Amino acid sequence: MKKRASIYGVLLAAGKGVRFGEAKQFVMIEGKPLIAYSLKVFSGAVDCLIVVTDKKHISTVEPYLSKNAYAVEGGESRGESVLKALNFIKNKGANENDIIVTHDAARPFVTKELIERSIVLAEEYGASSAGLKVTDTVVKVDYAFDVIESVDRSSIMTVQTPQTVKFGIIEKYCEGIEQFTDLCSLLISKGQTVKIFNGDSDNMKVTYPDDLKTVKRILEKIKD
Repeated sequence: MKKRASIYGVLLAAGKGVRFGEAKQFVMIEGKPLIAYSLKVFSGAVDCLIVVTDKKHISTVEPYLSKNAYAVEGGESRGESVLKALNFIKNKGANENDIIVTHDAARPFVTKELIERSIVLAEEYGASSAGLKVTDTVVKVDYAFDVIESVDRSSIMTVQTPQTVKFGIIEKYCEGIEQFTDLCSLLISKGQTVKIFNGDSDNMKVTYPDDLKTVKRILEKIKD
């Protein structure tokens, strides 16, 4: 009988939050750091969870870790943090068909359904990413912000996380990962198919302080 693939979650929480003004993933929302919301969902959706964060926040994360969840010190860039998580996973005995689900800790409203959908597609195609169709008109502009041309929005999507990949694929293509802002961009540059699936508008990324107003509105909606 073929062995079931193990599912590893990688929650990326080592960012410094330059645009926000502080590490937004640790801003307190209703008595919990922002990261606690996505951490809870991932804990119930994967076999092993790795939270990658900076050294000073490991103690902040630890009280929210369930069994088979680990806090790992991250690197100076997102890519370096992913590499550290991959090294940890390799040392746990991962094989090429195991699945790695990466997610931004600054996206507190990921759902188990999004994670499961990403896993199914990664098992079939090798890699997957959540995304949203663009509904606004899209234009291309020059350096002076003058419109050059209109872009066909039917072929445009914005990319979210989770972004998911088989361990053997990311291990093969991880060279140069430090130059990329996300896993999807890295894999596409290597010629790897990434299957995009419909994400969720609530699966927002907190980037600026005003985004916390939206976070609180979504929390109120979830409670209702």
